[in-house]
Amino acid sequence: MPARKRKLFLAHAGELAHRLSRTLADSSAVGGDSASAAALVETFLRSYAARHDRSGLLRDAARLREMRSTIGREALFVMAVEVERLIPAAFAARPRAVLRPDEAALADAFRTEFLASLARAQDWPPADVAADRSAFDRDLEMYRDWRLRGGSRAAASSAVESPFADRCALLLDPSMMEQARRAASAFESELLRHGAQLFARLGRPESAGSRGPRPRIRRTRPTHPAPRHARRRARRPAKRRPRRSPRRKTKRRPASRRKR
Repeated sequence: MPARKRKLFLAHAGELAHRLSRTLADSSAVGGDSASAAALVETFLRSYAARHDRSGLLRDAARLREMRSTIGREALFVMAVEVERLIPAAFAARPRAVLRPDEAALADAFRTEFLASLARAQDWPPADVAADRSAFDRDLEMYRDWRLRGGSRAAASSAVESPFADRCALLLDPSMMEQARRAASAFESELLRHGAQLFARLGRPESAGSRGPRPRIRRTRPTHPAPRHARRRARRPAKRRPRRSPRRKTKRRPASRRKR
């Protein structure tokens, strides 16, 4: 039986923006939620330092905060443009179908609300909201242009032509630029997959797809101690009745022949 098509509403756009921002949260501010426990940026920084023996990159607390904030911002752009790519197909009546005017209007409204919610979730200082919003829109447009030029390569496992790799490597480890660039490219592929997964789960129950078939429960009759006479009867072997041989039928003689 085919699965029912999910329905997306404008409220889901704000929920998705919140999930993306929470996913990139600092591990020190992360609770026990399964979506944010990964702390993708924090995990990436620490795994890079451990793999390449660059623990000195994490010793300066101020620089570590700057890397978390800046790389997290770039990672947010990567996932945001991937979500933008997936939005139209989610409102199409059939897979790979051209959007009708009403469906295109819904997709555009969802995209607008998603981007507005994403900007509101950045927690900019009140005095710098206008400047930060302008820089946010400008960088987002840069990633969007890259995605449009690359076409479907934005969802591929390798994204070496993206601006993310260079911008991330320049901040992460400029003295080992090529090494940091390869690590950033692999991290970007992870971000693309994670953004697509978050969008795919949107509008569905949390347990959808994770709950297997319900196990069948065998109902057993309650066991009560049998009566004493029944237990005795069960212990005694059943008596077998001997089989009787069938009687042989003999012809009766006529009375005149019996006595002579």
